[in-house]
Amino acid sequence: MKYYFLLANKKYPYELTLNKDKQTTHIVCEAARVNQDFSNEDVPALIEDLPNIVMAKASLMKQRDKIMKFRVNDQEKQAVEKKAREKGFDNVSEYLRRLALS
Repeated sequence: MKYYFLLANKKYPYELTLNKDKQTTHIVCEAARVNQDFSNEDVPALIEDLPNIVMAKASLMKQRDKIMKFRVNDQEKQAVEKKAREKGFDNVSEYLRRLALS
């Protein structure tokens, strides 16, 4: 089922799907970058916390105001993008940042 929460006059969608085991629920909220299963007992707390997660992500993005660049060829670019997707990252910047800072 699709639901919404309101934050700063903007509607943010999220989806809940009860899993076959009926003990866990799959939750997807792109704005909070949540896409995984949770124990049913944890679902209410997570739903309550979704606006805070979205605000924290927005705050973190505002702090990132510097740009770093480097050049790659087409094959390298495709390889990096493929690895980022395989590792579950939404974008290459997030993947490279995590890789460089870990």
